[in-house]
This record gives sequence, structure tokens and C-alpha cells, in this order.
Amino acid sequence: PGAREFLAYLDTIEFKAWRPSFVTMHHTGGPSLATWKTYGTRKSPISDVQWMKNLAGYYGNEKGWSAGPHFFFTPANFCVLSLPEKRGVHAVSFNANSWGVECVGDFDSEPFTPELANRYALGLACLHVARGLHPSPYAFKASGLHFHREDPRTTKTCPGKNVDKKLMMDLVAKHMIDL
Repeated sequence: PGAREFLAYLDTIEFKAWRPSFVTMHHTGGPSLATWKTYGTRKSPISDVQWMKNLAGYYGNEKGWSAGPHFFFTPANFCVLSLPEKRGVHAVSFNANSWGVECVGDFDSEPFTPELANRYALGLACLHVARGLHPSPYAFKASGLHFHREDPRTTKTCPGKNVDKKLMMDLVAKHMIDL
């Protein structure tokens, strides 16, 4: 969906005991953006809806997790994987109090283009607006946009070495004003 439809969906969420205090950005790594682009043109196409079903099975059956990341952002859609009103599984140190967002691409090896930065920042802005959060200032495990690589319990570069945090914080803030 577009940003307005995504915001309308987010407005329907009824939080109970668990509420995210910040948003954590990830990249999928696999599939890379190049691989994801082939999903729709395969002999048996894989839509984003089908991909979410496949991922739910992967996280639940293969990994044995109670949930996965909350959202997957693609160049075409803002997808929901795990219930946004419940704790997800995405970054050990941040699971307890953040929404986890996977952005399609391997931004260690693929370029994080201005178009992708804007697209993903728009989705992140929707999340921030919906919860009344702000991408800055950053306070570890408390507020601001977090990157998975800031989790001291990981060695990953996620969301990729080609993603600039200040740029993303600025783009999210800009999109929040526009929304």
C-alpha cells in the first residue's frame, strides 16, 4: 500500500501492555534487491503477500521463533509480518521495546539509492507518526531511530554499510512533516 493506506492500517492497532518506544531498521541481506526483483517474473511468481506467508513459515517452523520482524518494506509495499501490537523478534537487545523493520536489499553490496532511501524513510515515517515517536535524538534502547548494528549483541553491519544513519533520520523527519 501507499503511505496513506499504511497509516490508516496503523491507526487501527490497539496496544495493550506492549508498546514500541522506537523503531529498529534492518536490511534483508537475503533476498538482495536484485533477487527480490525476480520474484514477480518467476515461472511461479512470488507476490509480497506470498512472501510474507513464506516468511511466517520460515520464522515459525524453521527457526521456531514466536514472531519475526514486525514489518518488511519493499520498493512496492509496506508489509506486515508480525502483529505490530506485540513484541517481535529482530534484534536481541531491541526486541523488548521496538518495532523491527526489514528493508529489502543487501546494502553491504548493493547501492542504497536515493529512491530506496526515500521509499523506506516514508514507511519509517508512517511508523513514527502512528506512535508519536521521533527519529532523533537517539538514546540507546530508549528513543530515536536505531540500526540493528547498534545492538551490542550482534556483529552484523545491518542495515548495511551503504546506509547512512543521519540521512535516514533526516529523511524520516522530512516525511513526517509531509504526512
